[in-house]
Formats: sequence, C-alpha cells, structure tokens
Amino acid sequence: MTVGLQNKRTEYMKKTPFRMLILSAGMLFLLVWLINSSTSAKEATASTRGFYKNISKGRDFNYLIIGDSIGRGSGVGHKDETWFALFEEEIRRDYGSNGKRYSIVQSGATSFEGIVKYDNEKPRFPVDLVFIVFGENDRKYMDARQFSFLYEQLLRKVKTDHPNADIITFTESCLTYESFADTIRKVSGHYEAMNIDMRVPFKNSGLDTDKLTRDLIHPNKIGYELYAGEIAKSIKATVQSGKKAAPMPAPINRGLSREYKKIGEPSNQSGFVKSGKNFFSREKGSFIEYEFKGTMIGYTVERGPEGGEVDVVIDGKKVDTVSTWWPFKRERHIFLAGSLGEGPHRIRFVHTGEIAIQGSQVLKPSFRIKAIIAEKGTP
Repeated sequence: MTVGLQNKRTEYMKKTPFRMLILSAGMLFLLVWLINSSTSAKEATASTRGFYKNISKGRDFNYLIIGDSIGRGSGVGHKDETWFALFEEEIRRDYGSNGKRYSIVQSGATSFEGIVKYDNEKPRFPVDLVFIVFGENDRKYMDARQFSFLYEQLLRKVKTDHPNADIITFTESCLTYESFADTIRKVSGHYEAMNIDMRVPFKNSGLDTDKLTRDLIHPNKIGYELYAGEIAKSIKATVQSGKKAAPMPAPINRGLSREYKKIGEPSNQSGFVKSGKNFFSREKGSFIEYEFKGTMIGYTVERGPEGGEVDVVIDGKKVDTVSTWWPFKRERHIFLAGSLGEGPHRIRFVHTGEIAIQGSQVLKPSFRIKAIIAEKGTP
C-alpha cells in the first residue's frame, strides 16, 4: 500500500510541470486575446466614428493637415496664433473635445508634392478629420486641368485610406485664380468634402489685405482668427445637420489609379558627381539626363541657399527654367510637366550657372538632384 501510494505520488509529481506548462500557456493565450480584443475594439471605434459625430459626443479626435505654408500656419510669430491652434481652441470650448494633430506640410508645396509626401509620410493610425490646403502654389506650376487631376488624386487617396474621416478643403485667402478656386469647389463637392472659401471672411471683414496678412499672402494673427472663426461656424452648421462621411463616388478624372515611382539613376550625364543619394554639379553647362514613360513628370531636388537655375529640356524641347534656391536646405518634390504622351521620354537638366536671387554672393551656384518622379505602370 505504501509502495503504491509512493508510485502514484511520483507519477503525479512528474505530470505537474506539464500541467503547469499547459495552464500557463492557456493563461498567456487568454491574456493576449483580451489585449488584442481591447486594442482592436478601440481602433475600430476610432476609425468609424468620424469627426462630427465625435465632437457632438464630446469625444477627442485625431486630425491630419496636408498642405502648403498656410497649411503649416506660416505668417505668425507663435504657434498659438496659427489657424489650427485657434481651431483646436474653438472645438475644445464649444464641444469639450481635444484634437491631436498630424501634419504633412511644406512651404511652397503643390498638390503634386502633397501626393508624394503623403505616400511617404501618411499616418498609420485612423484619423477623424483631414484638412487639404493647396491652390496658391499650384497655379505657378500647372494649369487648372492638371491641378484638377492631382487635387482629386490626393483627395481620393485620403478617402481610400480613411473612408470614415470627414474632409475639409480650403480655398486660400490669397488665391485669385478663379479657375483654380472653381476646381477646388467642384472636386470638394463631388466627394462631399466641406469647402471653406477663406476669401469670403477676408472680404467681409472690411479690412485691407495688408492688415490681415504678413506679406499679402500669409495671414497674420487677425487673418488666422478669421480662418478659425469660419471653420468653427461651418463645423457648427454641419454638426447640427447630422452629416455623415460620404461613400466614395466615381472619379471625375480618368487615370487616378496611377501611382508614382522615383528613378534615381541617370541615363547620361556630364559634369555631375554622385554625392550621397544626390547627383551634384557646380559647373555651368553640365547636364544630367533620365529616361521615363508616362504623361507626367516631376523631380526630387535638394533646394538651398546655393541653389542655381536649371534649364529643363524634355524630348529635345526646352520647357522651363527652374530655380533650386531656397533660404535653407530642404528636399523638395517639384512638378515639372503634365499632358505628355505616354512616351518613352527623355528629360535633361542643364545647369545654367546662374542664381535667381539678386545680390547673392554665391560665386558658383549648385544643383543637387536625387531622382525624377514618373508614373508607374505605363506601357
């Protein structure tokens, strides 16, 4: 009897570690399941509410700004005076909701640069509201038809990634090109995005532009207060209407599904040297060529205080002279041309040896190019 009991006890002790292992694994699985369930529930809730519904319940929200210098609040001396800081303050006061901002902005940017930066920097978390702020710079680089394509392509990308987010577009207070303002209004309306024409509060204020801006372009504190006030007024009306995020409509423009790729290796060059990821030259008359296919072309360039002027030649025809000067070093994605045939094409950049800024003391301006930006999937 004693021997039998001892054998059973020995057998039980042998099985105990295995049982403990099974029990521990089960508890660990349960813990992981609970954490994942909790996290998934939170993410699903955040991605399906939308901005207007969130603030109507006093909930906090995530929002995204994609834009140019006005999108980044240039023109004021303190961050609390920017339109988005004032917007957050208005929402907090009216609804008790706090906003968390994520910005993809660049002074001087066009909607083309917005697309490239968005593809590289877009948030990996759901957002409830998106502001899109372009137009004033676009009119310097493209016509209204090309702007319509790029503006819609950006808006459609955002809506694909964040189908339940609400979208607000600005017609900037400085935009005087009506064809571009009409494009913003038309594309916004098609996607049921709220378009706020900031020229209206500026006009209704009765103040001259120099009283509302720092430099006739970028709003000052008073100007951004008008921006924030117009946003708050429009949001209040929308919340009261019970508006919900609209489904994805059919596109206005054809070919919006096309993506972009960078081509970093030139097909031919003279006078350029490889410098890190850039090709670099200070020599007048030096050139660098790339081959591509597709209807649209841009390039990634390092702009800076020593940036010179460059002639752009596509398929043997000079199409523009561009400046790569900027007050500080910054990588930029610049639109060059659209409405091309499918190709193949050849683009050449020729260093002129000149600099666009009068009075510059730079003796030998530089040109640093990283890549061209062409369409993917072309024949």
